[in-house]
Amino acid sequence: MKKTDGGVLAPKGFRAGAAQAGIKAAGGLDIGVLWSDAPAVTAAIFTQSSIVAAPVVLSRQNCQDHNVRAVVVNSGNANCMTGQEGMQNAERMASDTAKLLNVHPEEVLVASTGIIGRPLPIDKVQKGIQETLGADSA
Repeated sequence: MKKTDGGVLAPKGFRAGAAQAGIKAAGGLDIGVLWSDAPAVTAAIFTQSSIVAAPVVLSRQNCQDHNVRAVVVNSGNANCMTGQEGMQNAERMASDTAKLLNVHPEEVLVASTGIIGRPLPIDKVQKGIQETLGADSA
């Protein structure tokens, strides 16, 4: 696990962490979380494509009130074209992150990048979120 408490990636009140959860076949860090100690005014730009992944659908919903506390990202699997299971997995990513940060799931944005059409290995994602945030995230 690698955490950042300062620098370009973490202005005052923001923190970041990353973990290697085994999602990417090539290895390396594949889970990242950026979070704020307080609600942050948020703006986002999403794809204009008519085909969108579950994380895009969820994040569009969650940033409508413009107050977000965290963004959780995975690489190695796009969680795209995965149907209802993909949406449930995106929601799990948001709720797991929210629980560990003691915020509402609606305050968490989700992003996934990688292979399209394969089910997201949610067990690995959940393990990576737990490792990234652990007990010292709050």
